[in-house]
Amino acid sequence: MNENLGIKMTVSNNELNLKNLPTLSEVLLVEEALQNMKESIITVLDLKKLLKGKINQNTLMIILDYLEEMNKIVVTSKGITWIRGTKKLLELLNDLLEKSELTEKDAIEIGRKIKHNVAKKHGLVK
Repeated sequence: MNENLGIKMTVSNNELNLKNLPTLSEVLLVEEALQNMKESIITVLDLKKLLKGKINQNTLMIILDYLEEMNKIVVTSKGITWIRGTKKLLELLNDLLEKSELTEKDAIEIGRKIKHNVAKKHGLVK
C-alpha cells in the first residue's frame, strides 16, 4: 500500500525519537512559563530551571522550535521572548479594522509591525 501512494513510510531512529516528542501538556507548560516570566527575555538554561526539570532538553528544543514557527516566540542569541499578541492587542486591532477603511490584510501587516517593534525594543532583531 505504501508503494502505491509514493510516500516514504519508514523513519529511522535518527529522524524520529518518539520519547522526545512533546505532549500537549508539555507544550502548554512551556507556553505558560514563557507568558508569565518576570523578565522580557529568558535563556534556555533559565527556562529549564524555571520548569524544574519537568521537560528534557531535546523535548524542550522541539517545543521552542514549534513555538517559534507559530510566531509565539522569538529566539535569538540573547534568549527567548514571548511575542504572541495579547487579547487586548487583538481586540484593539479588531476594533480598528471594524471602524476604519483598513482591510484585513492591512490589519495583519500592522500586527506584524507591532511584533517586530516589540522584538526590536528588546534587542532581539535589528
